[in-house]
Amino acid sequence: MVERREFMKLFSMAGLSGTLLPGVLWAQSEGKAAITKEMIDHAATIAGVAISDEYKAMMLLNLNEHAKGFNEIFELHMPNSVEPALLIRPETSGVNFYA
Repeated sequence: MVERREFMKLFSMAGLSGTLLPGVLWAQSEGKAAITKEMIDHAATIAGVAISDEYKAMMLLNLNEHAKGFNEIFELHMPNSVEPALLIRPETSGVNFYA
């Protein structure tokens, strides 16, 4: 499932954060595997907002991609005792960046 913060960020970028659309769509998507075009249509009707098919396709792609990424991270089953990386060195073997 998409994190609510990312969900609202998408609607903010589209200029729809001040409407009922994000809240209605969030309520419809709770517990569902993916957001559908029909869900966006119903939420837009309730919110009284007209959304073109082009924007619906963009919203579907972004929202469902975010959900997939969160699910992949969740499936790693990392315990809370694993510390985050504090230093990332993108060096590969045999490459000297300091020469």
